[in-house]
Amino acid sequence: MKKQKRNTSNTVAALDIGSSKISCVIAHLSPTDKPKIVGVGQHVSQGIKGGSIVDMEALQQSILKAVQSAEEKAKETIKAVVVNIPGVHLTSRVVKASMSISGHAVDTTDIQKVLAQAQNESEKNGQEVIHALPISFSIDGNSEIQDPRGLYGNKMDVNVHTITSPEGPVKNIATCVGKCHLDVSGMVATPLASAISTLVEDEKDLGCTLIDMGGGTTTISVYANGSLVHTDSLPVGGMHVTNDIAQCLSTPILHAERLKTLHGSVSLAPLSSNETIVVPQIGDEISSQATQVPRSHLCDIIQPRIEEIFEIVKARLDKTPYASRAGGRLILTGGASQLTGVRDIATSILSKQVRIGRPLHVSGLEEDYANPSFATCVGLLDFATRENKALKKNDKIKKNMLGRVSLWLRENL
Repeated sequence: MKKQKRNTSNTVAALDIGSSKISCVIAHLSPTDKPKIVGVGQHVSQGIKGGSIVDMEALQQSILKAVQSAEEKAKETIKAVVVNIPGVHLTSRVVKASMSISGHAVDTTDIQKVLAQAQNESEKNGQEVIHALPISFSIDGNSEIQDPRGLYGNKMDVNVHTITSPEGPVKNIATCVGKCHLDVSGMVATPLASAISTLVEDEKDLGCTLIDMGGGTTTISVYANGSLVHTDSLPVGGMHVTNDIAQCLSTPILHAERLKTLHGSVSLAPLSSNETIVVPQIGDEISSQATQVPRSHLCDIIQPRIEEIFEIVKARLDKTPYASRAGGRLILTGGASQLTGVRDIATSILSKQVRIGRPLHVSGLEEDYANPSFATCVGLLDFATRENKALKKNDKIKKNMLGRVSLWLRENL
C-alpha cells in the first residue's frame, strides 16, 4: 500500500455512531469550502444498543473498521472527526437569558456573553451543553429579532434552545473515539445533524418537522421561523421492525433484515395473496427446509410497528408548545424511512405533507450512499465544514464556543 497522507486543514471527516451501523465520511474542501466526498466507510455497529454504549471494545473495533475503509478510499489518514451524540441521551429545553447593553450597539461579544449565560444555566445538575441555539432576540421589548448586531438599546433578551446530555454518554463516546487514535473536533446532536443535511431554508423558515427513523431510535426535530426550537427521541426504530419479523417468522436476525429490505412494505394498499417469499428457519441449515409465507403476512408484521412509531411521534408533538408553529410539512429520513408505504402511513397519522429527506449540499457521494440512511453522517460533515470555515475566519474565538455554544455564530459571523 502507498503511504497515506495525514489530513490537512482542507480535509474534514465525520463519524456517525448508530445502533445499526457505523459510518465514516471524509471530504476535501474546495476554495469555496464546499465539501467533496472522497471516502466513505461503514461497518455493522457492535457494542451499542438503543444509542447507549454497552461494550466499549466491540464499538471501538466497529469504528476502526469503518474509518479504515473510508481512509483506504480517500487514500489518506484522518486524525480528527466530528461525531454525533445519539438522541436518546438528549434533553431539549428553551432558556431565557438577559443582559444589559447600556445603550451601545450590540456586537458579537455581547451575543457570546448572553449565549454563555444560557449555557451556564443549562449546565446545572451535571448536564453537558451540546448546543445553545438562539430562537429569537429582544431589545427593550422589541421582539422577534433574528440578528441583533448593530442595534442600540439598554437590555437584550434571548430565547435559547439548549440541547444537553448527561456527562457520562459524552465522555463514553469521546473515550471510545480517542481509543481509535482520533481526536474529537466537535460533537453534534443527531437530530440537528440530520436536519442540516436534509432540510432546505424555506422549510426551516415556514416551519417543518423532521423525523429521523434510525436503527435503535427515532428522533424528532421541529423548526419554526428558521430556528430549531424542539428535539425529541423515541427508543424505537428500524431494528425493532427487524426483531418483530425474526420473532414472528422464526427466522434469524440476518435473514429478517434481508426480508425487510427486499420485500418489506407498509403500504396501505392490500398486497396480492398469491405472492410468497422464502423464509429460512432458525437452526435449519438445509435450504429445502425453508418455509414460504405470503408477502402480505410480512406487511402485517411490519405495519403495526411503523404505525406505533408515528402514533408516539404524534403524541409527543401534541405535548410541545411549538407543534402549531411547525407548519404542515413533514420530512422523513433515516434507514427505516425507505420502507415502501412509510410515507403514506405518516401522512395518514400525522396529517401533514410528507417527503423523503436525502443528503444535500455535498458532491461526490456515491449513489449507494446518497440515501436517507446517510443523512446524519452527511450532516456531521456539513457541520465540520462550517467549523473549519469559522476557524479560518476568526481563529480567536475559542473552539469550545464554536463547537458547543452556538451554531448561530458559524452561520452569521
